[in-house]
Amino acid sequence: MTELVPGRVETNLYRTALGKEGAKKKLYDDYEAIQPEHMARLLRTALELTDFVDVTRLEVMPTGQVVGGAQMSKLSR
Repeated sequence: MTELVPGRVETNLYRTALGKEGAKKKLYDDYEAIQPEHMARLLRTALELTDFVDVTRLEVMPTGQVVGGAQMSKLSR
């Protein structure tokens, strides 16, 4: 069993609560978020490993996300 533990991933998850543009502006504009295809690639890689390799947990986050919290640093433009 492999547990995927992503940081901020740019998905439609918060559209209901914040609205399409609200979610994009608050959560993703000026930040570098993980894309869904990144998570899919990680999962595929874990599944393709030989049977005796156990990938128990994959914890991934954008390099701008602070470990141990939900703080994100904005991109400098």
